[in-house]
Amino acid sequence: MEMENFRIAINAVVPLLFYICLGYITRARGVADKEMFRRMNRLCFRVFYVFISFYNVCQADFNTGEHGRLALFVLISFTVFMVILLLVVPHCVKENEKRGVVMQGIYRSNSVFFAIPLAQSVFGQEGASLAGLIVSFMVPIYNVLSVVILEYYHEKNIDPLGLLKNVLKNPLVLGAIAGLAYKLLPFGMPECLWIPVTKIAELTSPLCLFILGGSLTLSSVGGNLKYLLPILFTKLVAVPALILALAVSLGFSPLQRFVAFCLFATPVAAASFPMAQELGGDSELAAEIVVFSTAASGVTLVAWIYFMKTIGVF
Repeated sequence: MEMENFRIAINAVVPLLFYICLGYITRARGVADKEMFRRMNRLCFRVFYVFISFYNVCQADFNTGEHGRLALFVLISFTVFMVILLLVVPHCVKENEKRGVVMQGIYRSNSVFFAIPLAQSVFGQEGASLAGLIVSFMVPIYNVLSVVILEYYHEKNIDPLGLLKNVLKNPLVLGAIAGLAYKLLPFGMPECLWIPVTKIAELTSPLCLFILGGSLTLSSVGGNLKYLLPILFTKLVAVPALILALAVSLGFSPLQRFVAFCLFATPVAAASFPMAQELGGDSELAAEIVVFSTAASGVTLVAWIYFMKTIGVF
């Protein structure tokens, strides 16, 4: 079973690292330069992100039914977590362009690529269904909140009206609004339109990782270690431990507690990099957080699953 869990974690991590390495090699071989990757990033953010946000909201199931208590637990935990970050991070991180990036690095998870496959590997189709339900509920919330935070720390003089205007113009938010409007319509989208929307949404994350690899500057890692190490420990060890302890103490079933754990224990979403680059955040730090959290999760997720099985959490 340990080898099976290791295989699942590796299968989740390696494809993402492959996209990153391909982008890095492409730039290193001179096929594309850093400026080209910057323009590609803008294209991805301005165009492709509208589609992925629209798709995520369209796929979201807000009728959580019997698992409403779990959805509420995840939402409340996330809200409390965010309040703590908003209070603590500004005191620990002095540079405005790093504050939003650090927050994203701690709270924003790559749930689609990790949580659903992990839940399916441990609990089968029932696990995949529940993880898909909770992920679809939370991803739009992650996206909109990320826009708000990055816009907030991007502005030197905060104008609430200007901040709201910038947030509403963001491609992720526009896509989410379009998705909500579509869900209210009494008719569905023709298949000839839904197919390209789906394909573009599926393409966005690999493209994002490819661009991230092409934009990566490893020379800055040494200077960012004071941020990277605490972020990785908090993201992959401390927060998952707290969520798991709360889920067990509140009497959730083994499946429910594992799904809640997966939402908080998985590495940082690739989308945090292009958002940081476009919204004035420290894009080098954002890229490093994605790369190192993805690589480290290959170890931490296997260790967590082994630990939980050993103590009988599921």
